[in-house]
Amino acid sequence: MSDNGGAKLGYPHDVPISFVQVHMDDDLLAGIQREFAHTELELAGDGSGFAKAVDYPQLPEHSYYEGYFHTQVGAETGGVGKMLKRYFLGQSTEERLAGVSIPSMNPRLGVQMDKPPCAPFLRAFAEAFRRKNVGGFLRLG
Repeated sequence: MSDNGGAKLGYPHDVPISFVQVHMDDDLLAGIQREFAHTELELAGDGSGFAKAVDYPQLPEHSYYEGYFHTQVGAETGGVGKMLKRYFLGQSTEERLAGVSIPSMNPRLGVQMDKPPCAPFLRAFAEAFRRKNVGGFLRLG
């Protein structure tokens, strides 16, 4: 593979990964979009994992909700999941498959947080994506 300073994955024509265009199945796209279709009331609810944020207090109508979630399905997933094995020690297979929080850092506040799992559909998609592209990820080095 050639290297002109950009990451290469060996796709057709050896193009930088930022220029690779692919098609997503309509049903898959609809499933992903469903996971992000929340009302403000749902986002503001206790246990939603989202928090209201205001970046511009001088703009009274400007606010949004942000949430931080992980996509790991557990240490039993092989390859990628093994990197997180230390977070799952002492937990049952049922807990890992159900999705558990992992220690993380809140990027906005810079404090420790327990990052909850995202919705099961998104975790399944992320795991399938990782497994399908593991060779390319390894070449990124």
